[in-house]
Amino acid sequence: MTYSKPGFALRAVVHECDAESAERFHGLIETGVIQPWKHLFRDVLRRGIARGEVRHDRIDDLVLDAIPAMMMYRSKVSFQGVRKRMAGQ
Repeated sequence: MTYSKPGFALRAVVHECDAESAERFHGLIETGVIQPWKHLFRDVLRRGIARGEVRHDRIDDLVLDAIPAMMMYRSKVSFQGVRKRMAGQ
């Protein structure tokens, strides 16, 4: 498995953290990355509900976690294909 440069950097930071620093780092990721994404997708789902494209009972934490996870997976899978094609040129 190959890791991106940001992935290596993130792992290095996490491995160097003591318990207190790890807790602060986790809080930073939660408030600076995860919560803004959830807020964005909650708004997207609400607009879809207003247009009748999304069921009204679909805004829950599982869905708000799954949407960005699926997008990240798709991005990684697609990027791996691009990387392989570029390596073959």
